[in-house]
Parts: sequence; C-alpha cells; structure tokens
Amino acid sequence: MEAKLDSCPFLFSIMVDWMCVYPVSAYCRRPSGGIRVPANATLERLCMSAYAECPGYVASAAAEENAAV
Repeated sequence: MEAKLDSCPFLFSIMVDWMCVYPVSAYCRRPSGGIRVPANATLERLCMSAYAECPGYVASAAAEENAAV
C-alpha cells in the first residue's frame, strides 16, 4: 500500500505479526500523532482513495506545511 499513488501517504502496510490483533492490512501513522488502525470500511472508503477528505490527513498536511514556512 505504501507504493500506491492513490492511497494516503501516511498509510503503511502491516508486514509483521505484532499487530495481528487487528484484522486489517495497514495502519495510519501521521507525523503529528500516534498510530491509528482504521476499520476495513474506512480503509477502503477513505484511506485508499479519498484521503484528502480525511480530517487527520488535513491536519497533518497543514502542520507539515506550517513547519516548512
């Protein structure tokens, strides 16, 4: 999922067993926040295509933009 251009840049594939408690294939790790494991419906609906509408993405993108100024 990391390499897909249409998915959120804060979305990371789960490649190890330490997060096997959650039945999803990815997690969200924003620079300004902790790790969040989205529900499968959220992952499909928001993280994989419409991530620009995600409140977490918008907040993190704005924080990065402000830090760069």
